[in-house]
Amino acid sequence: MPKVESTRVTRQARQRPAQPPRTAISKGKDKAVARRPAPKTVGTSKTKQQPKKSGKLNMESIFAASYAEGHVSVSPKTPEFSAAYGRLMQAWTDSVPAGQETPVYSEVYSYLPGNCRIPQGTPVAPGIPGSSRGGTTRSIVWSEDMMNEALKAEFGDVALGKNFVRQMATICDVVGGLPESNDPSIRYVPIPGRTYHIRLWTGRMDQTRAVCWNFMCNKTKQPRLRPSNLQIYAISGPARVTLKSIEEGHDFDLKKSQWAADATETFCASDGAVIDLVVNKKIVLRLQLPARPTAGPPRIKKYREYKSLPFEQEEDVEEEDEEDEEEKDNEENDSEKASEEDDEEDDE
Repeated sequence: MPKVESTRVTRQARQRPAQPPRTAISKGKDKAVARRPAPKTVGTSKTKQQPKKSGKLNMESIFAASYAEGHVSVSPKTPEFSAAYGRLMQAWTDSVPAGQETPVYSEVYSYLPGNCRIPQGTPVAPGIPGSSRGGTTRSIVWSEDMMNEALKAEFGDVALGKNFVRQMATICDVVGGLPESNDPSIRYVPIPGRTYHIRLWTGRMDQTRAVCWNFMCNKTKQPRLRPSNLQIYAISGPARVTLKSIEEGHDFDLKKSQWAADATETFCASDGAVIDLVVNKKIVLRLQLPARPTAGPPRIKKYREYKSLPFEQEEDVEEEDEEDEEEKDNEENDSEKASEEDDEEDDE
């Protein structure tokens, strides 16, 4: 569980001008007051005013130290960068010329935490990355050569650029994906009458104050796709907002039936948000997500765990994307359909 930082208050010693420093005991009734020498310059005592350990770095100084002297950032779209991208495409299509080494993923990915990390020197795997939004966007992991050219263009020196990325990796949030196995914030939430449950976590998302979760199979204890008959809504006053997974938000061109067998979806909402899980237009769970300490408003002194909230079944829970979901149902793979059949048995 995330720890709450200390809020200890440091008092400044009283200072009496025109009197030499001394230690005395007052003659007040039933209590003694000790007077100690005041610091020479009020507010500069290192022992009394330690900076709070917020975990944040001084961004201005990091930027200043990361650029080569006199360098002005330029576009990375150079002939060298284009050539490096061409070699990356050869690795994707498994057509690297004989005698040439297969490109490796950039070293900077080895700076990332947990499940995001790619070990240094890992060869680029064959297979063209998926695209989004009708092929207009492609999410790729850069090769070492590509990243070096980009860092050189931005910082004027590859080593300085990598040092900048390394420092950013120590404070960056990781939103989405899967939690680290040893994340102490992981919680498992049962869903009444379902063959799956929720795994939620808050680790490495303190700056964004986000909460992530995915769905886990009760039998295999492995992450799975969102059941197609399940809708998720965020409750904000009288309003109800449909929540999509991060993956659905990317609008991948690849249909779900073509996703990898071990693919999963991750959902995200803000600290303390209230969400409804709806199956066949009936609420099966109303959940208040955990919340981190904050000065507010509202003020939260301690980390608040998730809470299952009571609810009254509404006459008509809107399902805005019902037709779209019916189309997706026809595209789901066999394993997904099998799990949905289990869900239908539960409904009965």
